[in-house]
Amino acid sequence: GEEVERDVIPCTIKSDFGYLYLIGYREDRIDEYPAYFRLDRIYSFYITRKQTMKEQEKVKSFMEKHYGGIVQMYGGNFVEIMLECKEKYFSYVCDKFRNAKIVEQDKELLTVKISAFEDGFVKWVMGQSHDMVTLLGPESTKNKLVEKARTIISKYGGVS
Repeated sequence: GEEVERDVIPCTIKSDFGYLYLIGYREDRIDEYPAYFRLDRIYSFYITRKQTMKEQEKVKSFMEKHYGGIVQMYGGNFVEIMLECKEKYFSYVCDKFRNAKIVEQDKELLTVKISAFEDGFVKWVMGQSHDMVTLLGPESTKNKLVEKARTIISKYGGVS
């Protein structure tokens, strides 16, 4: 691809599907959430200066609020998601969402609250067994999941 230069305020490095990503805010944009840069696609880098106190606070805030909700390096809105899963499956949910909290337990089923970037969550939940995880809300996330499923059904000749 095309070579580009970016000034980035780094937050952290994260591994996903065998790739390492630099997660950081682009200095040329005022984004609520940072961008993801695959390390194997970074040709070179150099440190231009120390982070300002304001930048350090922004990074700290991101790490405290959002880091546990990064899934599969996809963005979207950062939303609170409610799901239901089988008790034996909860450890897998926790592997992906470090901020998972059990809200309610009923025999073998758990109601779980997580905070995550919506697009990444939708991609994750589509790969889960339907009898292990059920999305309860919010409606915007359910709508994205349904739209994604309709697109797949349409592409492969199923009923739309």
